[in-house]
Amino acid sequence: MITLESIAANQVPGITCGIPFDEYLQLPGDSASKLKKALQSPLAYKWALDHPDHTSTPAMALGTAVHTAVLEPHRMRTDYVLWDQGDKRGNAWKEFQAANAGKSILSASEFADVKGMHSALLAHEPAARYLKRGLAEVTIQWVDPVTGRKVHGRIDWLTYLDDSWILCDLKSTRNSGRRRFCSDAFDMGYHLQFSLYSDGFYTLTDIYPRFVTLAIEKTAPYEPAVYDATEAFLTRGHEDYQRIQATLQRCEETGIWPARATEEMTLDLPAWAGGQDEDDDLSTIGLSA
Repeated sequence: MITLESIAANQVPGITCGIPFDEYLQLPGDSASKLKKALQSPLAYKWALDHPDHTSTPAMALGTAVHTAVLEPHRMRTDYVLWDQGDKRGNAWKEFQAANAGKSILSASEFADVKGMHSALLAHEPAARYLKRGLAEVTIQWVDPVTGRKVHGRIDWLTYLDDSWILCDLKSTRNSGRRRFCSDAFDMGYHLQFSLYSDGFYTLTDIYPRFVTLAIEKTAPYEPAVYDATEAFLTRGHEDYQRIQATLQRCEETGIWPARATEEMTLDLPAWAGGQDEDDDLSTIGLSA
C-alpha cells in the first residue's frame, strides 16, 4: 500500500523526495517545460534543448520565494535574507551581497508580497485544506508506455485527502478569476503539464490522481482561488503531449526540426476583426501524428 510515509522514505520506485532542483534539471528525457516549447514548434523545442537557459527573471524569483514560503517554510530562514535598505546599489549593497553569498535576497516590497501571498493562501480554507499534510517538490520519473520515451516531472505538493491522491500545483498569477485564469492556464500549457504528471503518477502507482491548482495573485489583496482540473482539460493535455512526443521522435529520426510555419500563408484580418485565427490549430505547427 502506498502512503505519504512510504513516498517520503523513497520506497516507491520512480517517486523521489529530496532531489535538489539543480539536479532535477539535469535528469534525462522529456519534461513538461521542454514539451511546452514544442507547442510553439519543433524548431523552438530544439533551440531550447541546445541552448538551455535557467536564468531566473524577477517574476520567476518571486514565484520561487512564494513556493518556498508556502510549501517549504523551514527553508526561508536558511535560503532567504531581507534587504530593507532601499535601492540595491552602492557599497552597502555590495557588502550585503558578499555577506549573504548563496542566499536569495528579497527587497522589502518583495518580502511583503511573499508574506501577503503566503498569508492569503493559508487563510483561504479551500486552499488551506490541501496544505495541512503532504510532501513538497516530489520528483517522478517514468517511461511513457505509448512512446517509450523517458519522462520526468516535479510535483509541487503531493497529498492524500478525501480518499484521493491529489497532485497540487501552486501558481502565482496576475488574475485568479475563473475566466482569465482558465484562459491563461491553457495559453501557458498547464493542461499539458497537469496531464503529463497525472499520467506519470498513474504509470508508477496504478492510481489516477486528481490535479488541483492553488492560484494566488501576485499583488495585494492577493486573491486566492482553487481549481480542480476537469477531465476535458486533462484529456486535451494528454492528446497534445502524445502528439508532440510522436512528432519529436520523427524529428530525432530525420534530423529535421520544422518551424511553426512550413509553407506560405495568407495575411488575413485577425479573428476579432472578422478573419480566421489558426493559431490554435496544432496541425499547422507540425504536431499532427
